[in-house]
Amino acid sequence: VDSVYLKQTANYLQGELRNLRGRLNGEVAPPEHEVDIRQILIASTPRAKRYSHLKPSENMFLSFLRPQASPYEKVLERLDALCLLADIIQTEKFAEVEFNTTGHMQLDDAFSVFKPKDEQVHNSLSLSATNRVNLHTGPNGSGKTYDLKKNTAALLFAHATGYAPAAKATMPVLDKVVYLDRVTTKGDPELSSFAQELAYWQQTLTSLQTSQTAYIAVDEAFSTTSGGYQAAFTY
Repeated sequence: VDSVYLKQTANYLQGELRNLRGRLNGEVAPPEHEVDIRQILIASTPRAKRYSHLKPSENMFLSFLRPQASPYEKVLERLDALCLLADIIQTEKFAEVEFNTTGHMQLDDAFSVFKPKDEQVHNSLSLSATNRVNLHTGPNGSGKTYDLKKNTAALLFAHATGYAPAAKATMPVLDKVVYLDRVTTKGDPELSSFAQELAYWQQTLTSLQTSQTAYIAVDEAFSTTSGGYQAAFTY
């Protein structure tokens, strides 16, 4: 079967098995923190009830988060997560992504992976070499942030699996996907909120200098300062 998902699954399992052999032979140290991707998927899937059998509260072999689980049982649990991901792609009818070299990015009838598909407004995204910027305007609560997060998640999902939550999807292979959110938590307590936002901007722009093809979404740029300065900085 010519499937991006199956190829990635095979590559992932081969890598996991090589890693486990190294752990068992004492050649590779286990990671300090191992993310349980099943729980991330369960929390984010729009049909969480359909996958309730995978929650750790249920008495199933692949569902328990057991500290005493052997390395091979952990591999099976991660395989369980990949099967769950494939089920989400199929059930929600994600589009197979057509990757291109033209720089054109198009998501038709795109929807968020964080909300039931039939309970949201579907919007499209279109960017190209001649149309590199989309501006979202509207009153509070109109869905601007929701749309930015939806598009960012769709692009990440597309690059991770080869499928996107949309009716049709085409895009270049991106070397960076950035979401610059409003400042809600300061990384440096000695900085003001505005200075912290400028620091985040500096980090973002510096990282983009080494990118060939990147996507960046910015939510309420420079909202940490007054409206006049915010408009000037954004312009």
